[in-house]
Amino acid sequence: MFKTLDDLKSDKKDKNEEEKKNVDWYSGGNSSGMAVSSGDEVEKIVNKAKENTSSGEGLGDREIQLKISLYENGFLIDDGELRPYEGDKNKLFIKELSDGYVPTELQSKYKGKKVDVSLEDKRKDTYVPPPPPAYLAYSGAGASMGGADGVGLEVNKETGMPVVNEDEDTTSLQIRFHNGERQIVPFNLTHTVADIHTYLMQAAPVDGSYQLVTGFPPKPIDNPDQTIEEAGLKSAAITQKII
Repeated sequence: MFKTLDDLKSDKKDKNEEEKKNVDWYSGGNSSGMAVSSGDEVEKIVNKAKENTSSGEGLGDREIQLKISLYENGFLIDDGELRPYEGDKNKLFIKELSDGYVPTELQSKYKGKKVDVSLEDKRKDTYVPPPPPAYLAYSGAGASMGGADGVGLEVNKETGMPVVNEDEDTTSLQIRFHNGERQIVPFNLTHTVADIHTYLMQAAPVDGSYQLVTGFPPKPIDNPDQTIEEAGLKSAAITQKII
């Protein structure tokens, strides 16, 4: 169910006592100690959205349009991370929304811009984060990886650099490690993205997950089976980004 909250700016004077008795209102200038019945607040948000939808209200001509998805275990703003209904910051966000106002948090973030908020009611569902993309599999120190042909990357024991075949086309990649250090590393164009990972996990191992990104804006390099030439990485600048 998808409904609009474009005109939730209702006058507080119009609230009836039936609405008020289901909420423990906090009187004060900050969120510390705030007591809010989150379930009732969320229900009020949905009811207001239903009223606006039935009255034919639609999204206005605003500069910023955001979607808030309500799940059984929390809410999302656009495609952000799940935020539980508990906690002072999240309770304040929900309470202000149920009162018919764009939450202070969003007003501060988009200062001076008109904000539209739309609602997606999925409270019958429990939000489960999507599985991480394949490139997150490159994690941990000392992992052994091979190229597309299953043959591991050969590294010069003295220099620590990949061994390249001078009879084939070569390139130099500018690699920025997760610790900020930079290095120019030679590869054959037939080496794979997996070979780059193999080198990185020897030269700059991480205790956790990382991804390779290149270009501006940065784009992930996520196909380990592609050769450096196929991936368009000749003479590229690559960053090892911790995630």
